[in-house]
Amino acid sequence: MQVAERVRESIAAHPFGNSEDRVRLTVSLGVTSYPAVPVSAPDELITQADNALYAAKGAGRNCVRHVSEPDHDHPATRTDSAAA
Repeated sequence: MQVAERVRESIAAHPFGNSEDRVRLTVSLGVTSYPAVPVSAPDELITQADNALYAAKGAGRNCVRHVSEPDHDHPATRTDSAAA
């Protein structure tokens, strides 16, 4: 979570482009970890990270969410295996 938050902050603070055409970007990140999140296959871990990403987007974007956080159950969260 700490690394993901630092990445998010760095991207938000960095002015992309040249001096005449600067653009500010934001990023949403989903985080999960093993063995904290019990899974039986690597694809399940990817699906959990994807779920956390959709929770971050649903929370207003430009944020980091961990799969175990309460907003993980946000309606925008994807639970199907095709989400990975």
